[in-house]
Amino acid sequence: MAVTHYRRARRLDNVPEGCHRREGVVHALDADRKRVVVRLAGPPALTPEISVVIPTHDRLEALHRVVEALETQRDAPACELIIVDDGSSDGTAEWLQRYPFRLPTQVVSQGNRGPAAARNRGIDLAGGRLVAFLGDDTIPDPAWLAAHARAHRDGRIPHAVIGYTRWHERLRLTPFLRHINEYGLQFGYALIQDRKNVPFNFFYSSNVSLPRELLLAERFDERFPHAAWEDIELGYRLTRDHGVRLAYVPDAIAAHDHPTTLRRFMERQEKVGHAAVVFASLHPELDSYFGVGADGPPPLPPRAPQVLREWVALAAEPWPIRIPRIWNELLRYHYIRGLHRGWRERETLTGKDAGATRPAGARLETSVPPPERLRVDPFLHLDADQVYNPILDRRLTASEPGYQEIARLVRDEARPDDVTPATRNALYRGGWLVADDPGLSQRFRLKYVSLEAHTVCNQACYFCPVSIAPRVPHFMPDELYARIVRELADYRDDIETVFMINYNEPTADRRFLDQARLLKTSGLRPAVLTNGSGLTPDRVDALVAMGGLRFLSVNLSTLDRQRYAADRGVDQLDLVLRNLDYAKDRAVAAETDLVVLGQGDDRHRQDFEAIRDRFAGSRFNVKYFEVMDRAGYLPIGLRPAVPHQRLCGCENVGSRPLQHLHITPHGRCVLCCEDYSERYVVGDLTKESVTEVLTGPAMAQMRRWVYGVEPAPRDFICRGCVFARTR
Repeated sequence: MAVTHYRRARRLDNVPEGCHRREGVVHALDADRKRVVVRLAGPPALTPEISVVIPTHDRLEALHRVVEALETQRDAPACELIIVDDGSSDGTAEWLQRYPFRLPTQVVSQGNRGPAAARNRGIDLAGGRLVAFLGDDTIPDPAWLAAHARAHRDGRIPHAVIGYTRWHERLRLTPFLRHINEYGLQFGYALIQDRKNVPFNFFYSSNVSLPRELLLAERFDERFPHAAWEDIELGYRLTRDHGVRLAYVPDAIAAHDHPTTLRRFMERQEKVGHAAVVFASLHPELDSYFGVGADGPPPLPPRAPQVLREWVALAAEPWPIRIPRIWNELLRYHYIRGLHRGWRERETLTGKDAGATRPAGARLETSVPPPERLRVDPFLHLDADQVYNPILDRRLTASEPGYQEIARLVRDEARPDDVTPATRNALYRGGWLVADDPGLSQRFRLKYVSLEAHTVCNQACYFCPVSIAPRVPHFMPDELYARIVRELADYRDDIETVFMINYNEPTADRRFLDQARLLKTSGLRPAVLTNGSGLTPDRVDALVAMGGLRFLSVNLSTLDRQRYAADRGVDQLDLVLRNLDYAKDRAVAAETDLVVLGQGDDRHRQDFEAIRDRFAGSRFNVKYFEVMDRAGYLPIGLRPAVPHQRLCGCENVGSRPLQHLHITPHGRCVLCCEDYSERYVVGDLTKESVTEVLTGPAMAQMRRWVYGVEPAPRDFICRGCVFARTR
């Protein structure tokens, strides 16, 4: 964790308890009584009455407006601003470093660990008696902070204060937006009956304040996978276990600057349903509230009526027409879809055995198991600068609390009982420590899919197994392709992209555009790796018209026509260059690469420079790649000097056994893209569903071998792969 304190507004005469000042540096003790050093810039400030905590992720434009609004508050008490950058990639970190804050401000940078973890980090740094949470897209009115402060003057009963969040005036306020804000599933302020005693489910962390001492007793649960329910679950514990009263103060106004549509909100409701499984597992006494019981969620309503409702609602959206019944039915359908997905993944979400049935009234173990029942997650990626959890898709950097303890545990230099209780609890709740369970290898997080619809390739490149072992032409039936896509759509919130390739040339299929269109309409993001021969102007225009691909990568090894033909067994360079010249300035994909493949010699470097110069100034990012031997299949390319002995993971665009699914044109699922001979088949989608394959015993066995949980066979493919992680 990187921390920067900006102190430019007021002078601090009394250093907070637990700290002392020396030469512009604060030396403090964390929860484990370990010394941490925080750099100060500028003069320190008065002890704040309120600490305003803002977690942020990739919302730089809105965040700027939020900060400016906080700096112009009227009649505000002494306050400080704490901004927790939760792994942003849009320039937020750079902006925070150079912005001339006019309030005492602390800026915290961490890996993308989610809003619950970001708020907890802000709580740890807060110095105010009160903590106010604000969204990074929620712009406070000038009297917002003063309204929250006034509401806390009656301290006889411990209470939290929620304000009123309206839509920002720059947004076009449709009947649907008004409905979800006042009566629906976004907020629902019109449903509040008693402003002095509001139910816990109105604990909205985008506009809420409460005493810090309550937050030290009850923290946000970091197991929630999305920004959904983690705030209301905290509100439930506060009201149930601490007698906290929730009060509604409509004068504490903030404007929600987050454009949304009916379609986007339907997708959001699936995330809400997905996360609701965590809430229901933590608090089974609320099963009826979430619509999920001991036997799982209710049946999914028939799809056909939903299609009609969706068509009507989307057609009516631009017009001043209120159709709340249709909206609610649509959103309920997508919420139940999310429940079903969460129920299938409940082992990953809650740490429980996915095959176990929860008895009626049983409660998920929310306390940390004793040290003898704990272990470090066996699927972590430990590096010198960070540790990565591929199941949670989270990183813990070397500067953040807990990294050193995790590193020692992974290296077998310590046991869980060697870690202090406070750190052990934090690591367990963060997902770095887990309860020792034989079902750990059934977990996954599907981020990438290779969906190969046919076996045909129109080239025979020397760096590809097709050049020495061409496959018999086969095309996946349309019905099977469509069913697989429907099942993958259940995981679309996590899937970053679907590659339309493994060892084929995707544009050699006349169905190429229809397949890309089906993926996009299913909420999936297609990616194409191609030699460029079939990327014709007509196809480029069609891809642009449908909104473009997520990713396009064209492999182009040389501009020398004779060597191109020798490398690939066919003379197509002129055709490829014509296609690329047409595509180079068009929005074919969000990310567009030209990959120059070679063997790392002088000729390879010369080819790279020539191609880079030819396409300079275009949309293509020209990249240099050295070919590899495909885990021993080819006689050329990068390879390990000796077979790997102690395996501990995979580093090939993430983790193949935990984050990928590789589907062949025959519907078989194999371990990874290097398995050209299909030696390691983990499922058959002509007989099984996607979920059955991902949670099946064959895939679990591969995970244990790849990560060294169990010794792999001596001839296991990963022992000869350059992407294998080893110890």
